[in-house]
Amino acid sequence: MVNAEISSFVGVGIYAIPEAARLTMVPAQTIRRWLGGYSYR
Repeated sequence: MVNAEISSFVGVGIYAIPEAARLTMVPAQTIRRWLGGYSYR
C-alpha cells in the first residue's frame, strides 16, 4: 500500500519551503504563512 501512496505524489511538484522560496523568489516566511493559514480579526 505504501508504493501506491508514494506513486500518487509522482509529478505533483512537492518542494521544501526553502526550495520553493528560492524558485519563486518569495520569502520563506510568506510561504510558511500561506501554508499555515492565517486569519483576520
